Amino acid sequence: MRVTFTACPIALSALLLACSSTDHPPSNPIFDSSADDTSSAADGSTDGTVGDARDGGGKDATTDAHTDGASDGGDAGGDGSATDSTVKDSGKFDSGPDVYPSDAPTFDALGPTVCPTDFPFGVTAVAVTYPHASSGDELLAALTWDELTMAWTTGTPGSVVVHYADRATRDAAFTTDRTLPTSLGPFPLEKVALTPDGLKLYYTSADRLKVFQVSRPTRADAFDPTTATTAPFVRIMSSEASTPRPLGDLVISRDERTLIYTDFSVTSGASIMISGRSGDGTWAGPSVVDASALLMVGTARRRPSGLSIDGRTLFYFDEDDRGPKIATRALGSSDFTLFYDINPVGQRPMPAEVCDRLYISVASDLGGGVAGPMKIFHVP
Repeated sequence: MRVTFTACPIALSALLLACSSTDHPPSNPIFDSSADDTSSAADGSTDGTVGDARDGGGKDATTDAHTDGASDGGDAGGDGSATDSTVKDSGKFDSGPDVYPSDAPTFDALGPTVCPTDFPFGVTAVAVTYPHASSGDELLAALTWDELTMAWTTGTPGSVVVHYADRATRDAAFTTDRTLPTSLGPFPLEKVALTPDGLKLYYTSADRLKVFQVSRPTRADAFDPTTATTAPFVRIMSSEASTPRPLGDLVISRDERTLIYTDFSVTSGASIMISGRSGDGTWAGPSVVDASALLMVGTARRRPSGLSIDGRTLFYFDEDDRGPKIATRALGSSDFTLFYDINPVGQRPMPAEVCDRLYISVASDLGGGVAGPMKIFHVP
């Protein structure tokens, strides 16, 4: 299936991003060149048992006004949902920001990145071949950089199913539909995260107050519910005052040393957080991403969904502008200095390893100009 979109340019200013520590500073090479070595000590911990997983998910996900179901298809309105299938610009990244400070570096001065601004996204999106478990929306939830493992969600808040599938090559079909066991749920209607090897999956409880890791020995295996643990996330699930905070939009870096996520307890200002992996394998307390371009606008958030393998390009969904975007930062810098709209308009954009392909959920084409349910596509 191919879906063709029409162009609709939207202006975006490039503003400066900085990170300020609110707890423990991150320790990782992508956002902190002084990072120490990592350890996987917490990976095998089991303090978050299957019973623990059920404990965190008992509340209705609708208690938080900013559930993915509300913001990706609800309070965000025409954000690429079933009624919005337009693209911005010409099917590519903008050639440069429309406005940026005179002292901001030009893109050439930043050095080459894995995801350049002239990335050849086309205006034609190609449907990903995977088991369609629902006639309704199927939202991309996670993708490994090698494109061999993909996760997606179906259902509505209170009855969300997390699916995943594997394949041998990037152009093969995903054929076997597996799901996370219901014993680990209920799940929120939002993205999860996959480690680069596809052997660990991060997800949150329905009330978002607990973050879990579940693992499997190989990609040929299913994720084992007995491996579910909260151990790696104990330092980010609560503030220093031990107050639980709802988290989501989990994005892990290619080297598994940086975790980006949304703190839904924040109701204004900066809600995107960054944590580095500590020497004991746990994720350190968050640093705040407080760039003007990434701050909340009213109740609208900027929702992270993907990261390039070099950590220099952040993919996110802008609830205020109701479209997918990227932020690019200079080599060795924690500051993002350039911001761009991307196409097609949809939800949860995620890049392939060399950034030659974008995966995203967009409204399917039912013909006659009628937009159908959200399905998963890639461009080009």
